[in-house]
Amino acid sequence: MNDDYEGIVSKIARACGAILLGCMALYGAIAILEAIWLPLCILAFVMVTGTALWFGFRYWRGW
Repeated sequence: MNDDYEGIVSKIARACGAILLGCMALYGAIAILEAIWLPLCILAFVMVTGTALWFGFRYWRGW
């Protein structure tokens, strides 16, 4: 009976540790994303606009 109790406690402790580690990783990812959000949006806008212009010039000039 004592072995079953220790096994359950061990499983619960590992599960809590995994959840805590996952929460810490998610918090770190969100902090990094918040730090680079504006430059990331600007870069995406420039890339999409540049690609659209490039395809537009290819289409209109018949390359």
